[in-house]
Amino acid sequence: MFKLRLAAYLEVFLGFLLSKIAYLPISPRWLQERLVFEEEHSSHQASESFNQKSLKADACFQFSSEGEFEQIAVLVDDLIQKGKKVELIYTSKSVLNSMQNLYRQYPQSVRMIPYCFLKQVDFKKWMSAKKVYLVRYDFFPRFVVHFQHCTHRVLISASFKKQRLLKKRIPFWNRLVLPFFDQIVFATPDDLLFYKKEIDTGQDLRVGDFRTLQIIKRLSKKEQTLCQALPFYKSYCRWVNGSNLTLVIGSAWQEDLNQLKDQLIQFLKCNGRVVIIPHQLDEMKIKAMQAVFSKENIPCEVLDAKSSWNELGANIVILKVKGILCELYADFKFALVGGGWSSVHSVMEPFMAGCCVFCGPRVERSSETEFLLSYDQNSVNILEQKHEFLEKIFSQPARKDITLETLSEIESHGLELKKVILCEKN
Repeated sequence: MFKLRLAAYLEVFLGFLLSKIAYLPISPRWLQERLVFEEEHSSHQASESFNQKSLKADACFQFSSEGEFEQIAVLVDDLIQKGKKVELIYTSKSVLNSMQNLYRQYPQSVRMIPYCFLKQVDFKKWMSAKKVYLVRYDFFPRFVVHFQHCTHRVLISASFKKQRLLKKRIPFWNRLVLPFFDQIVFATPDDLLFYKKEIDTGQDLRVGDFRTLQIIKRLSKKEQTLCQALPFYKSYCRWVNGSNLTLVIGSAWQEDLNQLKDQLIQFLKCNGRVVIIPHQLDEMKIKAMQAVFSKENIPCEVLDAKSSWNELGANIVILKVKGILCELYADFKFALVGGGWSSVHSVMEPFMAGCCVFCGPRVERSSETEFLLSYDQNSVNILEQKHEFLEKIFSQPARKDITLETLSEIESHGLELKKVILCEKN
């Protein structure tokens, strides 16, 4: 405990020092912007502690960015729908829009505040909840010391994939902090085994991914979401369903198209329909993607949410739309997940949507891929060689019974785990 407190004092000192530097004209721009961000959003109405009104939250969640929030969004929503109050402590600006939208929907049930490195906030006084949930990696010393007064401490989505790959031990700071948690939910079975080899404290250790429940929830509202986001959605559906070969390339990068250009051209020649959802909606990057096909004299349309749908002469479309990829996956038989030649994006969404999933070989950092393969070795088709793409598409059915069984098993496990983690009674 002495080491934790010493680290917390150092964090306070460094934060104080950097806050003073941030006011200097010569200070780095990122430091100035962080100070403004913390000052603005720690004094907003949404950050007013429940303690100030003698109210108590049922749970406090601490996480970094949008990706980490997705891991616990279904838990937050479940508590709110049951009339509970929640506290949210976030680190990155990337999740701010999601936080503000949540507060606008449930101003009586939600309080939120950024983790303040520069502006000193006493989280022990701000937090009213006795249950605290952390996601992944943000073991900030000051917060770790503060959450010691909580009666129930849970870590969600713990992963040691990097250490396992490099055959290294769990980092010293993590080994110091991890025993303080009552429950730990690991990203994969191998993460759990790796932890037990190094640390054996009699904690409640489990494996699971709450994003599965969040994805199922989003898919249940698919029609509503897509009709609102795409005014031409019904015409688009008729176009997609005009072929038995349908492929969506989600979170696409230029490299994905370059690697599989020849295979995609062959797919289109078989009357396949392809929709590309770029990872970045930058105009220049989209034009570069379009040029991959226009150079081969293959028509490629670019559409956004404001486009009017005309009868397309093209069999390939680039959609410039944010926030609906999860729902779009469900309209396709095959999905190629982008980033597979650098670091693959989410394979969980297309799998849960019922697609036959493909990705490039760079999956070593993907806990989702490892998690799915632990259920079903055929859940994700990893393309070690480019020619395997078309071979596998034409040699196997698009949606398999085993996939449906696996989906049901994953959902049941997620629901049961949610009850345990939220301390719900049957």
